[in-house]
Amino acid sequence: MKLFIHYEDNSAEDLHKTSKVTLPKKWVNGPVTAILELFINSYNPKFDSNKLDFADMHLENDKVRGLLSPAWSFLAAAPV
Repeated sequence: MKLFIHYEDNSAEDLHKTSKVTLPKKWVNGPVTAILELFINSYNPKFDSNKLDFADMHLENDKVRGLLSPAWSFLAAAPV
């Protein structure tokens, strides 16, 4: 399964990031938290001034809001 993860919560466009992820077959039925953790671990080293905190985030797509946590709306995961 392929999906895109977008971070756009900040008004500074230079802090936005899009990741295209191809999930391994064993991840398809796994927890959504693994996808979020993968994105955060990729984002934080590149954007040291805007570290993302796992506890403050959730995933959503164009049909379902808050797939992981109701804390905020920065990521949109959409199957391709």
